[in-house]
Amino acid sequence: MQITIQTVTPVCISSGETLSPVIDFVLNAQNKCLHVLDHNKLQKWLEASGDYQAVNELTRMALSKSGNIADFFKSRKLNPSDFARVSWMCSSAQELAQHSRNLLLAVNSLKGAYIPGSSIKGMLRTALIFHYVKDNDRKAIDKAMEESKLYTGENIFRERGSKAEGDALRFLQVGDSDFCPLEKLRVYHLGRISRGRPIPLFVSAIPPGVSLKLQIRIDPAFKRANIPPYWKEFFKNEKNIIKALRDYNSALVEREIGVLESLGGSYQKLLAFYLKLQKVISSNHLVFSRLGFGKTYFFNSVGILLKDNEITKLAKNAKRYSNGKLIFPTTRWVIMDSGQQTPLGWVVIN
Repeated sequence: MQITIQTVTPVCISSGETLSPVIDFVLNAQNKCLHVLDHNKLQKWLEASGDYQAVNELTRMALSKSGNIADFFKSRKLNPSDFARVSWMCSSAQELAQHSRNLLLAVNSLKGAYIPGSSIKGMLRTALIFHYVKDNDRKAIDKAMEESKLYTGENIFRERGSKAEGDALRFLQVGDSDFCPLEKLRVYHLGRISRGRPIPLFVSAIPPGVSLKLQIRIDPAFKRANIPPYWKEFFKNEKNIIKALRDYNSALVEREIGVLESLGGSYQKLLAFYLKLQKVISSNHLVFSRLGFGKTYFFNSVGILLKDNEITKLAKNAKRYSNGKLIFPTTRWVIMDSGQQTPLGWVVIN
């Protein structure tokens, strides 16, 4: 089954790597453009120029992790675009220049940024756990809560005592997406709105409106495998996977709206986003989901299946208080560009 994922809000599947203003990029705040430097081009220029002072200066900056390479370019009247590997638009360039922060990189290769199949499969796994528990019972969740453990669905995809080859999810195969050209990425300014002073974070991300294709396949060998009967029946129709994903995310959106309505105050713009999203979901029967960095606890787990008193217990144990209020989670990252409050990672799946 081929599916198309179209980004609705910026998507950042974090690579775990960062770029530093000390040595990796030059920001032109006036033009709102960030130049990611090609160190090979810079090295060739150093070799050709014979400027040993420049070599020493850059070496000192790299070793001490202090300074700003933009000053180096300015003092020598060099054009950063001549040394760029890629250049990205940065709508919050003034904020990035003010804070001089590292930039979190999205997963990418020489061909471009992409969505790894492992990220899609993780998203599907959570949706399938939600679907199973709704259809059956939540005894395993009750036990996990009693033992103060997180529930990851380990007991539902295998017959009791079976080995890894008997895991039902082994037969759900997901490929990586195709590529979004690197030059299409954008830089976004994030903040945690539940904090008194938002902690600034800057990420490179696939912007809204980009379509990426990938393959989801159910290996026919599941029919002969020793997996639970529930999944043998479920896997007979690939469309069951998409339906489970739609039901899971629709429930999450409904819950998030309830939470944001109760919090009020500084969350009004974020609430407006989710109210609009809920209207689109209900009127068009589209399949929306969330990927990558910034999802927070409920969009990255089956926490929606917990009771109110269980969520309160989690929040108290984690000491999740903000401005004296018990809030869980307190990690609602949103895009702060132009005064907006837009969550990351929303996609529509066709």
